[in-house]
Amino acid sequence: MDIIETLEIAISFGIVNRQSQEYFTKAAASIDLTFSEWFFLSNLYAHEGINQEDLSNFLLVDRAATARSVKTLEEKGLIARRPDESDKRVKRLYLTEKGKSYKLFILSAVKRWVEYVTLGIDEATIVESFKSLTQQAGRADFSKLLKEI
Repeated sequence: MDIIETLEIAISFGIVNRQSQEYFTKAAASIDLTFSEWFFLSNLYAHEGINQEDLSNFLLVDRAATARSVKTLEEKGLIARRPDESDKRVKRLYLTEKGKSYKLFILSAVKRWVEYVTLGIDEATIVESFKSLTQQAGRADFSKLLKEI
């Protein structure tokens, strides 16, 4: 792949990322959430009971940003922090009834977006592409690349 093709791929990723963030920001605003709150809450649907540090590591988000969003989600009554059964110093994150009540709206919005951006692509390609993206997301820590610059 030449440098122009590489640049076009990077531009395409950037466009999809910006459009995704704008879509989810507007969807989140309709239920009085920020994009960050939406992002963390939607991830808790799949990882309820995770602790704050593991959530930061999983999402590759700094701890301060996670702490701010968790705090506001808790203040809005959408999540609750509870001590871990075996280590009381660790606080686990759980959805409240109010937080659970947003699940259908959030998952429906996500489904609509994914269907929209994959329109016209056959299902086998979508499945394979998302499998590859999911694998690569785990190693998307840019700090290693910055050391090489």
